[in-house]
Amino acid sequence: MTHLPGPHEPIFRAADLVGTLGAPFYRIGTVKGTDIPVGLRVDADRRGHIAILGMSGMGKTAVAQRICSTLGSDHVVVALDTTGEYRSHLSFPDWSDSDFDSVGHFVYEPKGDPPDKAAVFIERCMSAGAAEYQSGDRPTPRVVLLEEAHTFLPEWNVALRAQQERVAFSTRMIMQARKFGLTFVIVSQRTAVVAKSALSQCENYIIFKTLDQTGLEYLESLVGSEMREAIPSLERYEAMCVGPAFNSDAPVIISLDPP
Repeated sequence: MTHLPGPHEPIFRAADLVGTLGAPFYRIGTVKGTDIPVGLRVDADRRGHIAILGMSGMGKTAVAQRICSTLGSDHVVVALDTTGEYRSHLSFPDWSDSDFDSVGHFVYEPKGDPPDKAAVFIERCMSAGAAEYQSGDRPTPRVVLLEEAHTFLPEWNVALRAQQERVAFSTRMIMQARKFGLTFVIVSQRTAVVAKSALSQCENYIIFKTLDQTGLEYLESLVGSEMREAIPSLERYEAMCVGPAFNSDAPVIISLDPP
């Protein structure tokens, strides 16, 4: 991206720019070419749902792992995963069935039809938060990460007929989730195959390199046409961040901290 400075506008070398993060944020990287840190909010009330999107091998799992481990210090974080990666490669401990109160980060590998299992799990999370809310207590902050989200929340045109009702149920729950202390992190390679009714509930996006035209059109609506042009050129461990949870008022390209 280039910019023509106006009269008397100060000019700095990118490598000389530095900054600090305030307490509500945890660092995930720096503005590309600078030492200005970029972070994501840790306070659930201001954070909102998060989408992590992009091609395989670009760094999605690395940033997802960082989000899970960081929030796990004072949240209940459960990653739903059918790939085995979170258990075998990332060493996430198994989630104990019905334990919605233990702080930490865990993995749940449901057996059976993924949309159905996700709907059951989401309903149980919502019930736990709703019970606390209705009793007058502040709901325990909980995070549900959906790895390869298209397996749990497939778009209607790729879902089996029997799955469509369960996906619709899950997306309705996601719409109401924040009131009950629940945050969702949706991880996927392609926007086209994830239920848009769920994806549209995400206020914050971490966007890695993608070449899919359907996905680029969707992302253009979020970041604008100029920033969309930069997405196919992102390198591994580079991402575009946009949303109120980041310490930037505009879309920004970052270099992720090493995994």
